[in-house]
Amino acid sequence: LHPGIPQTFLDAVIAAKPHGIVLRTYGPGMIPEKLFPWLRTVTDAEIPVLLTSQASRGKVDLTRYHKQMTIERLGVFSGSNITYECAVVKMMWALTQTKNPRKLKELMEKCLVGEFDE
Repeated sequence: LHPGIPQTFLDAVIAAKPHGIVLRTYGPGMIPEKLFPWLRTVTDAEIPVLLTSQASRGKVDLTRYHKQMTIERLGVFSGSNITYECAVVKMMWALTQTKNPRKLKELMEKCLVGEFDE
């Protein structure tokens, strides 16, 4: 994400029908509220979304602020402190393991090979 990201870009992401989306968010998983309708459209289309932080030592925490709890209720996954690169690979792998949203969330939020600093 970046300030002023055009809606046409976000619409093109959905039109591409991705199997999953990894978003690099601000700080602890902050997303501008104007993107919530887009996130709802994505999650309603059953496209899994994983949030990572743009901060080099950042950690996504979807329970910290009210806005982030709203994001979590939309069905978005927390990437905690996983790197963006690792998140992409893990999402690609997890999508080959299950299509069940609940099981996918479990896989994505579970430390399997030391990908999270705990």
